[in-house]
Parts: sequence; C-alpha cells; structure tokens
Amino acid sequence: MTFQKLISPNRTVVPTSRRDAPLFDLVTLAQRPPAYQMKRNMYAEGAQTHIVYAELHGYDYHVSTKVWPGPDRPSAWHKVDAIRHAVLEMLMYKLPALEPKRGGWIWWADSDVFVKNMSIRLEDIVAEYGSNPQTQIIIARDCLTINSGSILYRASEWTLSFLGRVASLRGSNLFDPAKYYSTWEQGAINYLHETDPDVQKHTNIIPGRVFNSYAAHRVSPCSVIYQPGDFVIHYSGAFGRTEYHTNGTVYKKPYAKFFRFVSSLMQSNVSREAAPSSDSI
Repeated sequence: MTFQKLISPNRTVVPTSRRDAPLFDLVTLAQRPPAYQMKRNMYAEGAQTHIVYAELHGYDYHVSTKVWPGPDRPSAWHKVDAIRHAVLEMLMYKLPALEPKRGGWIWWADSDVFVKNMSIRLEDIVAEYGSNPQTQIIIARDCLTINSGSILYRASEWTLSFLGRVASLRGSNLFDPAKYYSTWEQGAINYLHETDPDVQKHTNIIPGRVFNSYAAHRVSPCSVIYQPGDFVIHYSGAFGRTEYHTNGTVYKKPYAKFFRFVSSLMQSNVSREAAPSSDSI
C-alpha cells in the first residue's frame, strides 16, 4: 500500500488549544481506474475540502493510493486496509508520544464526501456521540442500512480486531448482499453489526446529517438529504451519473473562491469558530 501524509506528516503534538482533546486523523482513498476518469474533478475537489479542513483544525490527512485492484477485489475493500494502517500508526507512534496522554480517533471519509461546514470540529462530534468509553465506532444510517462513507473509529485494539473481522469477510458467502445492501466492506460491517451483540454494544448509530448528508440525487423516502449548514455532503452512489445536484445546484459550481477564502482565514489567524460554510461563499 502506498500511504501519503499530506498534512503535518511529522506532527507528534497537537496545538496548545487542543492539548486535552483526542488526536484526530482524516483518512481517504484515492484511486483512478479508467472508468472513473470522467469523474476525476469531483473526487479531486472532494479531497481538496479534506485538505483545507485538516489544515484548518490541525488534523493529519492520509491518502491511500494503492493501485486499482482486479474485479475480485473492489477498491472499497482497501478502505479497511487504509483504516487499519492509520489506527496502527496512531496506537504505536502518535499516542505514546503525546503529553498529556489521551486517546485518538480516525475519521474515514470517502473521496466523494465534501466538507461543507468548516466550523464543525471532530472534537465536538466525538464529545457528543463518543464520550462513552465503550463506544468504538460512530456511524450514520438511513432507513435501509448504515453507510460506510463517513465513519469515526476510536484508535484501539478493539477497532483493530473489528477491522480484521471485516477484512476476513472479503469474498465470503456468510452475509447476503441483498439483505445487507452491499457486496463490499459496507455489507460486511452491516452484517457484523446486525448479528454480533458485541459490535452493537461498541457502535453508536447517529443521525445522518451529523456527518453523512447525501446529495440530492439520493432522493428516496429515507434519504438523509444535505441541508445548508450541514457538516458534509456525500455524493454516495453518484458513479456513472452525468450530473450532480445539491438542492438544485449543479455540482460543477467552482470551489476555488471558497478555498481562497479559507486559506486567507488561516493565514490571518482568525478564530477557527469563524470558519465558513461553502454555502455562504
């Protein structure tokens, strides 16, 4: 696996204002099979929002760039490898170097997850939904299933064990894709959550709009559609479409002005709480 750190690659301490807060890393997957070339701008811009967000809040940002696999191993399964790598790195190297000692979390965000409201911090999400030491996974769902495009994993031995179990289900016939809505890692995660009381005990299912609002193309009776002010917008299931809409606005709206504004915000040392939503730019 090729693993790149794009933000603060050697950081072992967090900013003074966050010395008592958990450590956070943001991880995503960046692969470019031929069929995805027509959508490369969407994925590139999604990653740009990750970079800006990570830099704004002092998080490390990791991108897994493993070569596109064959049909026997869809790319979504590499998400599990990337997350395990990040958890191991945090447990073995980052957390032991921190004073005072504290825990850490990995936020997995698919490359088609756009950060829209830069003022929302991962610390605040974890404080509300992950304060129970028993909680190891924070994930959202709609009325059908959980969605693995945006997940918070606590850096722990339990998480490593869980991810190992997910990986072991690759190619397995133990779970029915029709019942668990995916033949990929999302189906395996859903299967383990539905069938294992221990996984249920360690998982907090939260409202979708907290950190996994869908783009409007996902309109269905149970879709969690993005509203202005939400943390992210997720273009889940948009592959193969020629248009992407956000509440009627075509996806092609440029983000350059937004990035320039956030860059100037960081350079002027304005409070992070003043960070805007891209809806307001």
